[in-house]
Amino acid sequence: MSRIKSLKEHRGAKIAELETLRTGAANRAFTAEERAKFDAIENEVKGISADIEREERATGLATTQVSVDLGLSKKERRQYSLLKAVRSLASGKPLDGLEAEASAAEAQRVGRDPSGVFVPAEVLATRAIDQRDPMETRANAANAASDGGYLVAQTIDTSNLVPYLRNQAVTLSLGARVISGLTGDVTIPRVTGASSVYWVSETGTITGSSATLGQIQIKPKRVGVTVNYSKQLVAQSSLDVESFVRDDIMASLAVDLDRVALNGACATEPLGILNLASGDRATSVTFGATATWAKAIAFESNVGTANALGLAGSQYAYVSTPATRGAWKGIAKASNYPQFIWDGNTVNGYNAVATNQIPSDKVIFGQFSQVIFGVFAGIDVTVDPLSLATSGQIKLTVQQFIDCVIRQGKAFSISTDSGNQ
Repeated sequence: MSRIKSLKEHRGAKIAELETLRTGAANRAFTAEERAKFDAIENEVKGISADIEREERATGLATTQVSVDLGLSKKERRQYSLLKAVRSLASGKPLDGLEAEASAAEAQRVGRDPSGVFVPAEVLATRAIDQRDPMETRANAANAASDGGYLVAQTIDTSNLVPYLRNQAVTLSLGARVISGLTGDVTIPRVTGASSVYWVSETGTITGSSATLGQIQIKPKRVGVTVNYSKQLVAQSSLDVESFVRDDIMASLAVDLDRVALNGACATEPLGILNLASGDRATSVTFGATATWAKAIAFESNVGTANALGLAGSQYAYVSTPATRGAWKGIAKASNYPQFIWDGNTVNGYNAVATNQIPSDKVIFGQFSQVIFGVFAGIDVTVDPLSLATSGQIKLTVQQFIDCVIRQGKAFSISTDSGNQ
């Protein structure tokens, strides 16, 4: 059963519980116990609905390529081997076959040559292989050494690999947009001031005015990740190893792109939400002490005061850290009232998520579809077989040009201090 289907069934069961409660009190008011139970189940339903929306968005994003596809067939995507290209570059041999053809086609499309090899986005975006040859799954151990075990090479069981515990990326699942396949700068116009209205006498003169316009520019910024792999690992042709290398590279890039959207410092990297100028955001919230319900809802009020609540796009959401989430789950909205600031997966009726991408336990509230990633064509992979040769390793560097801009900063309110005090 898919996760979305399971969540929908769970939500249906909770809604049925609400209907039972409502029917049971059809001709009378809820008792205090019934009211508390109804409110608790209602919050569960909201949290489950938020989870369903996230899963549906993530499902859609998982099928979205980060660049315009070259049009490789499913068979060609399976046949393409990143490790084959890496081995050729590491040994100084020219590329051949599908890997060479795909790199040449991508170079022609983007109008520049790669430093190493252009890898099609649809290849790196392939997260899993549907069917695997059972003959390619081999045991880790052989028979006893004295019976010939010394002659049997061991393999790396990447199917049971213990994953690296990366920070959770959240912006895409909360609705951030991706504009892909760019080859030149992109300008997004925006209105920065409205025309003025004047009331005058019957013969009075109306003062002329006009709207003022500005623009947001998406410009290529170079981002890259360098990873060291052992020559033994790269020499293997297992589909598990191929998948591991691809996923490891793309996961590293994805997590850091999410980081800059939240906390990018500008200069060589994009400017993130937390570092927008105060005048470009809604008013901030300062806790000053332990968080309160009033402070939690102040984020929403501040965005509303800036006329940025209710913008078209994804739902608004709270984002903070696991520590803040833990603290808010123990802080009651009011004395002797059995509901807490962070209730299930919601705060103040909005979706709430926690990630270690946020520094200093700060809190962000806003609409994350105002975050736009501009992805420029061309994923460039270079291989350095010499720098780490004495340790039997190959240095693999993946580079791409990407930018991230905040379309409407007033759609966000942040905290100036920790939500976990």
